[in-house]
Amino acid sequence: MLAAAVIMAVAFCIVISGCAGIKRRSEAPRIMLAHVTIGEVRAFESEFDVQIRIFNTRNEPLTVKGMECELALNGRKLAMGVTRPDKTIPAFETDIVTMKLYSSMIDVVRGFMQLPREKELTYVVSGTIHFLSHGVLTSSVPFFSEGAIKLDSSGGFTHRD
Repeated sequence: MLAAAVIMAVAFCIVISGCAGIKRRSEAPRIMLAHVTIGEVRAFESEFDVQIRIFNTRNEPLTVKGMECELALNGRKLAMGVTRPDKTIPAFETDIVTMKLYSSMIDVVRGFMQLPREKELTYVVSGTIHFLSHGVLTSSVPFFSEGAIKLDSSGGFTHRD
């Protein structure tokens, strides 16, 4: 009887540890900055309306439960924000998540006063995306996207990644 209990306990431990090893690593969705506009400007704070394109590169739907995000311009943190979009992106498709990022007016003024003379703005969008994994568990993965906007001689601009 005792031997049967020991065998059952050992078998239970093997099953539990085996299930823990089955967990798949969550593949990070790809993120790209799609659009930024200046929202409301207050005495001590500015809002930026940011559209972020999410590429679901997985072979299952991606349900985005939340995002936290920072925007840096020319190496300086400019704004940050969070959102709870509760949006499902089908497998191998993309969608836009719109969110508000907030910045202190001091950071905005400091950032724009120190723009480089070569007329190129570099940006970095980084953060964490929280999504449902297998329909139940919430997974979190970091994201990072960078690029540059170069002003041309005609006063227009071109975007490059």
